[in-house]
Amino acid sequence: MSICRLSGLVGAAAAVLLALFCHPAAGQAVCPVVEVGKWIYSPEPNMGALLGGFSGGRFLEAKELAPLLTGGEKYRLYTMTGEVGTATGSKAQVLENPYPEHMVQMSTEPPFFRKSGANIFAVGGEFNAQPRLPEFLSTDHETYQGFAAALLKQAGIAKPKVRLTQVIRIDLEGDGVDEVLVAATHYAQGLQVGTRVRPGDYSIVFLRKLVEGRVETHLVAGDIFAKKAAPLATEFRVGALLDLDGDGVLEILVNSRYYEGGGTQVYRLQNQRPVRVLGADWGA
Repeated sequence: MSICRLSGLVGAAAAVLLALFCHPAAGQAVCPVVEVGKWIYSPEPNMGALLGGFSGGRFLEAKELAPLLTGGEKYRLYTMTGEVGTATGSKAQVLENPYPEHMVQMSTEPPFFRKSGANIFAVGGEFNAQPRLPEFLSTDHETYQGFAAALLKQAGIAKPKVRLTQVIRIDLEGDGVDEVLVAATHYAQGLQVGTRVRPGDYSIVFLRKLVEGRVETHLVAGDIFAKKAAPLATEFRVGALLDLDGDGVLEILVNSRYYEGGGTQVYRLQNQRPVRVLGADWGA
């Protein structure tokens, strides 16, 4: 098994369990990304969603990556704060709703995927999938509450009720300059079955980043309901921060969930802005 170093490639992954493995396929390195865990809709324990991966110098969606998996791939497992074990993955399988379209069966010892409340991540190969670890700041931080309020006002909510759920500081690019990711959610009626979204409700993940001497705010993902109501409330949170293509820059993995489903989307920095490159959804 090779380590996915073609064109400097390396892999990594995210959410309640993400898995990455690299091996030669069609003469080029392949880095698939799988997510497994308590938030995934799956017919069997330890079965995870294939999000896609990196191959041939570009990111590929799950339907393009799935045929390249041969089964028996070895994975290293990580939480947001360190390595926790190993696992083996199967070939990709195609399923119908409410499950993710492409899934991979994972095995590990101990079998804690669904028992753990923490996000778990797995990486194939001998490289370090977590070159830098995040620092978690207080969600009562008034400075970041102010940044969230400003973003929401700009989106049309005149008097936003700011509730931060995550404030994460990390050097995404490995250049010695920290970025900050912030998640914030407010739904007046909560996320329970049968509740409706009201004007002024929202759930967002945004990035604070230094660009050419000034700090900019960029929305990564989320829903903002400034004036209209809606039937479905979705919560967005940062699931992982991992380098999925071996360029030394960490990708941002965002989890979303609602009362009968969810998903994970992968964003990379392009021209100093987060851009979606991979993802999968599941649920009714």
